[in-house]
Amino acid sequence: MTEATAEEGRHGIDVDAPAALPVNGDQARMEQALHGLIGNAVKFSPRGGRIGVRLEAGPDEVCLTVSDEGIGIPADEIGAMGGKAFVRGRRAEGYAGVGAGLYLARLIAEGHSGRLGLASGGEDRGTTAELIIPL
Repeated sequence: MTEATAEEGRHGIDVDAPAALPVNGDQARMEQALHGLIGNAVKFSPRGGRIGVRLEAGPDEVCLTVSDEGIGIPADEIGAMGGKAFVRGRRAEGYAGVGAGLYLARLIAEGHSGRLGLASGGEDRGTTAELIIPL
């Protein structure tokens, strides 16, 4: 990240992905899930924060991981995130949006016989979302 970018408060996004990784699925929905996960990472991270995006293939599945340095999710709320539309954590109340991003990402993952996983170290410790799709 250049100093000018940091001064402007922009987020830095580190991408670790192969140039191509064929996956059978609905391209528009997969892009929607990716945009939603990255959008959440940007929204809930401090200005100038780092966001990591990693795409890797295992023998049977593809895993897209989006990590941030943001507000995190308390342990008592993480199980509800992405479970229903419009479910938002206490810490997200002052942010724009209706809380549908994780829910849509989960539906898209499940529509491709996959799953969405979430992990957080707790408040102010960031969040990691994993979208896993079988090959």
